[in-house]
Amino acid sequence: MRNIITFYLLIIHFFIYCQAKKNEDLIKGIVEHGAIVGDKFEGCKLNKLKFLLPDTSVYIYGYYSCFDNDQRDFYKVFYNNAPCFISSKELIVAESDQNKLKSLDSVSEANLERITFQKSKSVLSNQLTKEKSFLAKGKQKGILIQYVKPFDESEYSEGTGIKIAFRNMSKKPMKYVWFNLKGLNRVNDLVSSKTVKIIGVINPGEIGKVEFNYVWYTDIIEKCKTPSIKIQYIDGTFSTIQNADSLIVTEDIEYTLFPDN
Repeated sequence: MRNIITFYLLIIHFFIYCQAKKNEDLIKGIVEHGAIVGDKFEGCKLNKLKFLLPDTSVYIYGYYSCFDNDQRDFYKVFYNNAPCFISSKELIVAESDQNKLKSLDSVSEANLERITFQKSKSVLSNQLTKEKSFLAKGKQKGILIQYVKPFDESEYSEGTGIKIAFRNMSKKPMKYVWFNLKGLNRVNDLVSSKTVKIIGVINPGEIGKVEFNYVWYTDIIEKCKTPSIKIQYIDGTFSTIQNADSLIVTEDIEYTLFPDN
């Protein structure tokens, strides 16, 4: 009899645990075309702390409706570990999550806020660690790369160009920078290798941003690898960097290390 009671108690505790976990599911939103993050209102107008770019992920813990001349709806989010607001029109949120947010009572919202805050702290901590790692590598190698992106030239002609953005992390002005590129097709097979030459001057801390047209006379280039970079500085010295792909910052910290680009 005691074993049976113990078994049912375990079942009940498991059910309660599952319900608690279900209620503690984090709610995620994706910025659609760009979004303003703010923490204060003037009437129903939100101030601007930061502009988030498309496809940025945020964690949501509540819903707020402001009534002025008309109704404006906002999601409650955490940004840089602080509670903030984003217009509901600027986030893509699953319909089931929208309904859940609108139906939260004060206790449920407080619980979700606590969980979301902990997640926000964890994400921010991971991002800061990653940023420090990339900054250290960039200072050691003298360069950080925002992107190396192939693009289709035209639907009417066969050709692939390349867009490159990078920051001079050294203490010397760059005169020339050569990017050695490997163009890959959709199954990661090498199509051909090319070298593009960027003309400076790119001073310390500055961003070099260039676009080369028709680097490849084919449309099958889908990806690009950067095995090495060569830099000539104004003082005549050279630096060659191997495994340059390791200096391309990841998307989650790209707009922190390249905020104005």
